[in-house]
Amino acid sequence: MKLLALDTSTAACSVAINLDGKIFESHFIEAKSHTRVLLPAISGLLDDAKIIIDDIDAVVLGIGPGSFVGMRIGASVAQGLAFAGNIKIIPVSSMETIALEILLTHDLDELVVIQDARMNEVYIGEYKLNLDGVTEVLSPIKLQSISECANEYSNQQKNIVGIGFTRNPESIKNINFTIDLEGGVGYPRANYLLVLAERKYFVSAMIEPENLILDYIRQEVASKPNK
Repeated sequence: MKLLALDTSTAACSVAINLDGKIFESHFIEAKSHTRVLLPAISGLLDDAKIIIDDIDAVVLGIGPGSFVGMRIGASVAQGLAFAGNIKIIPVSSMETIALEILLTHDLDELVVIQDARMNEVYIGEYKLNLDGVTEVLSPIKLQSISECANEYSNQQKNIVGIGFTRNPESIKNINFTIDLEGGVGYPRANYLLVLAERKYFVSAMIEPENLILDYIRQEVASKPNK
């Protein structure tokens, strides 16, 4: 099975290919550059894997939540590739992808992920690692103000990670962030999208590209991206 995964919902532009078990990956953080770098990144990985886009069996897409513009860029490219190749899309939560990486790399059982939603708000999701080595959602992603989040999670003995408070350090002084996010951790990586797609969502979540819906969370902007 040959899968192409991509996520542009945050400042990270992440692309990966699974070529029958061999992973090729491009992951870098460069805000507001996705339009310029996403297609060359995909092309470069196809060259590295010595395959063409017609060889891909499905596209795995990180569907957010995150940057509205970034999510639409990724969706447009994923849909274009899927329509052109007559293949399906496997949608995967970008925040669940972040959770899986940190749970696995830091040997944790449960985790709260807090991500910047701008407008003084954050996205919050709670996850655990199940016996199959993939995430189980403990609480659906919710949108809260930073002050509400700080009140809810202050002084809790939970594993908490995130990049949601960089502009508001005082608001989080009573929240115990247990993982120091360095080296791009805290942004969704496409190779972990592949893990979730293959182990958890593969057949049941496959959709036709025209049925793609992004996880905006803010309902007033929730709509299908244009083909």
